[in-house]
Amino acid sequence: MVVKYVVLAIVAGTSACKGSISGAVYAVDGGHSVGVGGQSVYLLSVSDEVRSVLNSACPQDGVAAWQEKLAAERERLRRVAKTYDDSAGDERALRGMSQRWRQFKRLSFSYTDSALRANAEPPTVSGDLIEKLSVKRASTSSNGEYEFESLPPGRYLIVADVRHEYRWVPVAVSRARATVDVRENSSHSGCAIASRM
Repeated sequence: MVVKYVVLAIVAGTSACKGSISGAVYAVDGGHSVGVGGQSVYLLSVSDEVRSVLNSACPQDGVAAWQEKLAAERERLRRVAKTYDDSAGDERALRGMSQRWRQFKRLSFSYTDSALRANAEPPTVSGDLIEKLSVKRASTSSNGEYEFESLPPGRYLIVADVRHEYRWVPVAVSRARATVDVRENSSHSGCAIASRM
């Protein structure tokens, strides 16, 4: 009989050391927050592996430095396009719409198009990689709610797809229930999280 009570006490003590996370995933629709149903929510443990993946996927100098480099590259492409356009104008004045004029115009259009198409979004961690790094996964209910139970105390990241962008929220879990809502305006990109880890 004593053995039964000891086993029950150990099981009860082990489950008492666990915490949980619950919350909802929201998107803005018509100026109002709306729970997003049927979305995957991932739980990642803050670990060296997660830090390494985020650091390798994100710009080394941060998103702001990456955006400056992108702006400089776009400006360089525009200057090259302008040079070819000027050369096309000179060629047309000398020889009309010659073969060389067509070539200059094509190059000008090509560089202009490259400047316009330069990816404006900073690099991010892919959904497949997030899924591989996750320790648990849940799906949101019709009103956007999710829950992770029986979690050892520690630091975690909640990751959810909101409007085709993965949004990250850090959370510390103790022996209690933590409430973490994922909203567009109060969550972070993976690279913003990487700079804080």
